[in-house]
Amino acid sequence: MVVGETDGGVYVEVETPYSYQVGASYVDAVATAVYLVSEDEVRRVDGEEVTIPEEQ
Repeated sequence: MVVGETDGGVYVEVETPYSYQVGASYVDAVATAVYLVSEDEVRRVDGEEVTIPEEQ
């Protein structure tokens, strides 16, 4: 969702659902971040960083 606009680009809010295991239980969560998107780059300016491990 676009949440702002400047001469340098637009601010886009992104929600990334993910889950993880704690003991025998699985937890579902959502990380929210805001990105500045311009013609030249995409840069996270606020919010959580979620690292998804590679499958083995």
